[in-house]
Amino acid sequence: MRIGPIRISTRVDHAGLARLYAGREPFSWAGPGQIEVSAFPSDAGPHWHYVALGARAGLGHELTFRLATSSTREPPPRWPVELLGRLARHAVGCPRRIGEGWYVCFERPLDPAGALRAVALVRDPELDDAMLAVGLRESELAVVSGDGYRRLLEALRARAPLLVTEPARAPLA
Repeated sequence: MRIGPIRISTRVDHAGLARLYAGREPFSWAGPGQIEVSAFPSDAGPHWHYVALGARAGLGHELTFRLATSSTREPPPRWPVELLGRLARHAVGCPRRIGEGWYVCFERPLDPAGALRAVALVRDPELDDAMLAVGLRESELAVVSGDGYRRLLEALRARAPLLVTEPARAPLA
């Protein structure tokens, strides 16, 4: 039996999250290791803002992911929690700290529809000490592996200033 997300009362010690989501209770899951993942409802879009709290200890940054949704009244999907856990496990095994300019390709799709195969990392536009994983389609990988990393992210930013991942969007490359 699979148990879905539950709303739990959390004390948000992170000043940036307290500023952004004061009074909003996130959905939370226990993640791998010492990581807890919380999904905060955001009206900008709207979207779910997933934050892997506790990632800083091993990675030097918190990890975040933003997922477009038609409504934050429904519970958020779990697959971004698994994505952040996979990304954290990958980053812990790397000799260099994660940071701007990183991109990670995965052997199997990240989302249930199979549209996303990689993430690019940038600073989260609203949380200074967090790295945001931006979902990429397989066809976009050729662009990021060359000199087009910044160009691709700027095109995505033009569509969604907070770099919200929308799995159903048309590919940019």
